Amino acid sequence: NDSIFNCDTLPPCNVKCTGPRKTRIKSASDQCGCTLEWYLHSKWMGSAVAFLLYVLMNMSRVFFLSGVTRLLWKWIYPDRFTVHATCDGDGKLITKIGGKSHQDLITTIQIQSSISKQRNEDDENSGNEDAAKELRAKLGHSLKRFYRSGFVYLAGSLVTNGMWIYLVVVMSQSLTPRVWRK
Repeated sequence: NDSIFNCDTLPPCNVKCTGPRKTRIKSASDQCGCTLEWYLHSKWMGSAVAFLLYVLMNMSRVFFLSGVTRLLWKWIYPDRFTVHATCDGDGKLITKIGGKSHQDLITTIQIQSSISKQRNEDDENSGNEDAAKELRAKLGHSLKRFYRSGFVYLAGSLVTNGMWIYLVVVMSQSLTPRVWRK
């Protein structure tokens, strides 16, 4: 009645501990270890896959744009082509290298693709016309090769797109640790 607890009036307690349950501890430690290992592997794999996706998507973009620009070059070029030549420090063209003259090339470059000169100059420019024809033939061959490489780039773009899409599909499947499955 006076709210004082008397421990002497309680019967003695006979608690006997049989020790830890080894099977339960082993099961819990296996699950913890497996979960930690899965977590570390998933972080590493997630970072590696994200980097790989980034690389594959950018490769696909570069291949696609290279292919499209090579296939549609006729609609986007400025009707001019660049010829690599050699010049000195002052910007003057070097017209002789190793005894060979580049003068024919320079003259050919100055001749436009549609020659509408008077026929009385034919004797004087016949060498230049031959060089212009040869230059046009080489340019045509290079442009055909350039155009065909556009298909190769587009195929490369499709392949790299397929690779990263397949990777996403495979990685999105359940990667749940063995101990979590029931």
